[in-house]
Amino acid sequence: MVEEITDIATLQQHTGFVQHINTKGCQATALLDIRRTDASGAAAANLFRLWNDVAADYDLDVSKHVAVACDGAAAMIGCLNSLSQKLTEQNPIAHTVHSHA
Repeated sequence: MVEEITDIATLQQHTGFVQHINTKGCQATALLDIRRTDASGAAAANLFRLWNDVAADYDLDVSKHVAVACDGAAAMIGCLNSLSQKLTEQNPIAHTVHSHA
C-alpha cells in the first residue's frame, strides 16, 4: 500500500506498507518506509520515483509486485497519469486496489 500523507507540520510524506507471507507461512502487513517528498510533492512521477527508490533500498524485486493499494487521489489512482498507472506499466500483472484505510 502506498500513501501520501501530510503531517501536523505540513510536511508531505510518502509511506509504504508491504503485505507478504512471513517465515511462518502467514500473511503479514508491515510498515516498510516513510520518506519526505521533495519539492515535486505528491505528483505521480515523484511518487513513482520514491516507490522505486524504496524498492531498491529494500532490495524488493518490482517484477514480483502483484498489487498496489492506494487512495482515490488522482495522483494515486487516476486513469491518465497516476502512480498506479506507472506501476502497471512497469509490471503489467500488477492490479490496483482502492484502499479504504
